[in-house]
Amino acid sequence: MALAGCSGSMQLIPALTSPTTRASPSTPTPQPSQPTAQDGNLKGNSAMRITVAPDIFDQQGEKWEEGLGQGWETSPAFLVVSDDEDKAARALYAAAQRFYAVDQFGNELTPEEMTGEYPQYTPNYVSDVYLTELGPMIWTDTKGELAAGMADEMLRILVDELRAQEITAHVTAPPADLSVDGTPTWQPPTQTALHAEADVKAPTNE
Repeated sequence: MALAGCSGSMQLIPALTSPTTRASPSTPTPQPSQPTAQDGNLKGNSAMRITVAPDIFDQQGEKWEEGLGQGWETSPAFLVVSDDEDKAARALYAAAQRFYAVDQFGNELTPEEMTGEYPQYTPNYVSDVYLTELGPMIWTDTKGELAAGMADEMLRILVDELRAQEITAHVTAPPADLSVDGTPTWQPPTQTALHAEADVKAPTNE
């Protein structure tokens, strides 16, 4: 099974590259070529930097026709390349929860605004975090249409969550033929696991 990232909703389909998708190679690990957003926060002597592929959405779908506004014919996916897979996955998981509240104008809605009938569009679905061979990734279902406002806000949220994890990472689009069939997913630690870990670390009186 593979990811389709062009026109139409993001879905799992047999590994075929859509004719309208400009897919990146499926075998090499994505490299941060001429990245855009950079973060120069310092922790100790190490610079924590977040970079973003400048064509992250262009890779996934055609731009809207002139007169329709700014956007792409795609349901976006996000791949994070980092030496710290666990923290990158944590950031993606946190961002995915927030993506549900992003409307097409780039507003991150409050819980109060999300209740009842809200007139604007928000994503139908955001996937689990897949731990692929290239790095953790998520995909979304925006009915195959991505307004620029929603795209920019999703990217801002993801960079914000990566920065909170204090890691160096590169955000890009996964290859359109990247298979997630049988790929494990990342899940946050359960409260039981957290308590067990705390008990192991707790000092004893012996």
